[in-house]
Amino acid sequence: MFIYLILGLAFSASITGEVFGPKNPAEKKFWNPLSVNIHLNGYKTTYLDASNSFVFHNVPDGIYVLEVLDHKHYYKTIVLEVLGENVVARDSNIFKGERIVYPLRMQAEKRHVYFEEREAFSIMSIFMNPMLLMTGFMLAVAFLMPKMKMDPEQMQEMKDMQKQMNSGWMSSLLSPPS
Repeated sequence: MFIYLILGLAFSASITGEVFGPKNPAEKKFWNPLSVNIHLNGYKTTYLDASNSFVFHNVPDGIYVLEVLDHKHYYKTIVLEVLGENVVARDSNIFKGERIVYPLRMQAEKRHVYFEEREAFSIMSIFMNPMLLMTGFMLAVAFLMPKMKMDPEQMQEMKDMQKQMNSGWMSSLLSPPS
């Protein structure tokens, strides 16, 4: 058992890298390296040292996902392939999958936005309300339809159609049972 442990450590690598804050000086003042966690497959965690670098010691062969977690900034997720002392880093995006230079140098890409800014008041937002639009349409129909003039031929056709509806099989469906 002790021999397997020694061999396992002999064929393991150390994963190293540096984490940098945002490039924008206005956002850099919000970056706190003490709040940054680095996770390897979600179960190994390390923190940044004074020089903003990190190390995972004795990582056995395999494929790992490295995430930098910061509550204010977003970093790329990286997939690492460890084979003995060799470490190959790739972008986690399935479609790009481009290689990343090792040792890792990770830059904050953007700031997390947790809240949306509230919309400013607009009088058009009141008038574009669906309930107000439906009410306005119904009022327009109720007041404008009776004022529309129909020629006598159309009026006679409508009366004939109503008589046919009332005298046919449809009236038996619409009338209540006696």
